[in-house]
Amino acid sequence: MTTLKQSTPGGQELIPRLSDIAVCGTARAIPGEDLPGAAMSNAELSDLMAVLQARLAQDPEPRHIELSSPTFPEERVGILSRQVLDSELNARDMAIAAGRRVLQGRTDLDSIRIVIVSTVTTDRVVPSMASTLQSELGLSNHIQGLDLCVGCSGFVVALETAARMLGSYPAGSKALVVGSDAMTRVIDASDRGTCTIFGDGAGAVLLGRLPSGSQEPSWRVRSTETFTMGSRGEAIEIRPTPETPGPVWRFTAREGKPDLFLDEFNLDRVLMQGRAVYKDMVNLVPERVQAHLEAQGLAPEDVDCWLFHQANMRMLEAIAKRLHIPPGAMRCNIDRYGNTTSGSVPILLDQQLEAGLDQARRLLMVGFGTGYSLGIVLLERPEA
Repeated sequence: MTTLKQSTPGGQELIPRLSDIAVCGTARAIPGEDLPGAAMSNAELSDLMAVLQARLAQDPEPRHIELSSPTFPEERVGILSRQVLDSELNARDMAIAAGRRVLQGRTDLDSIRIVIVSTVTTDRVVPSMASTLQSELGLSNHIQGLDLCVGCSGFVVALETAARMLGSYPAGSKALVVGSDAMTRVIDASDRGTCTIFGDGAGAVLLGRLPSGSQEPSWRVRSTETFTMGSRGEAIEIRPTPETPGPVWRFTAREGKPDLFLDEFNLDRVLMQGRAVYKDMVNLVPERVQAHLEAQGLAPEDVDCWLFHQANMRMLEAIAKRLHIPPGAMRCNIDRYGNTTSGSVPILLDQQLEAGLDQARRLLMVGFGTGYSLGIVLLERPEA
């Protein structure tokens, strides 16, 4: 079998035998499906925003908000519903659930040497979610555990980080990589531009280092890339807004139904320059993906399955058009789950592998957005 090597654009080898890093398992944890929560339809979101408008009108300083119609999210971003986590749970609970599912039935937990969690909605600064997973999942104390706060490309970057780290561990070593975000904990339910887009969810992938020369027909890491343009980072932010004082109204789920709550403790809001982000990503993502494939001696038609961060269906359609991705090769679930940030790519990957990709040989994952940052991981199965 040909030895595949990860290289910089200049050709310098970074990790020999990166193709020995393989996917050993995937799982997901989705509110309303297998965790307490609810699926909030566009009509329900519209109704809740109308309720919120009535409440805001009773404030000492009444505030008008731009309401969402039942058709607005589908027309603008291709979303029919989004998953909302139960009010008693958080991103950590989803990460634990996804991690538990991917490890269910395994007897080799001592081989896990790395735990990486991608999240931007941690409920505390320390300890890390990774350390919580180590404890809750009964993993060995002899692991490297860390959280990555990267945003929309965070899971793909975490996957690359884990693959690189595994390159220095013995064969048989494994890494648990989780992406988990409860975006309803930071979106402002009165902001139509963001509250219609985001949802909650988590996904997990178990990577393993195979013995050199292994012929196991698993999905291998062929190549990876990370790209960051910090000068445009402020186009997407999560932070308090002093210019909008007072507590923030948020969506939640109670007893399986979407609801509202007034968050008096966390004043964070998602702030996004929507039109600028759309324009930038529609140009940046195809450019970087094309360059990455060319460096691997490949063209877009050589990729059988495309998994992009589920940011905005209209954006994904424009990216696919520029890359000439064949119909059906780009897989999506944003219509059902919305943008789950760190949970986006691993949830989609788990669904596709569960559905079966028997005829596929190459699978490309692309995370992009906050930062601006972009991550690419190309998986490939050895030829029979």
